[in-house]
Amino acid sequence: MSELVKIIEESDELWCGEGVDARKFLIYKIEMKKKKLPELPLEFADFLKECNGVRGCCCEIFAMNPDGPFSDILSENLRAGMGGSDGIILGYNDFDFLVYDSENREYQLRDKDGMEISASYQNWEDAAAALLPL
Repeated sequence: MSELVKIIEESDELWCGEGVDARKFLIYKIEMKKKKLPELPLEFADFLKECNGVRGCCCEIFAMNPDGPFSDILSENLRAGMGGSDGIILGYNDFDFLVYDSENREYQLRDKDGMEISASYQNWEDAAAALLPL
């Protein structure tokens, strides 16, 4: 289990969904490709296999075909018009979206109003820590 998942599970402010199994993951990956969404970064995909979505105080990391109160990655990105772009929204907090930019291979915090980049991260755990109240 990753350090990030341990921290989330021990938090009183965050709730973690049950991990995605490999079969569901592959089916979902095909659906995302059909909708012209970028492939999920490997680190994030591994995270979903342990923790399919996170919800907490004014923040969320999207889930893959979720059971329960989590928002769906595919639905949220189509609603936001991300199909055909190089970015995919992975979650949000009160002020920012967490986007993976596949062209630049980085996670970015983008302002919800103008989608301007406020910070960028090279790895998933740093990006998630910036988004969540850890």
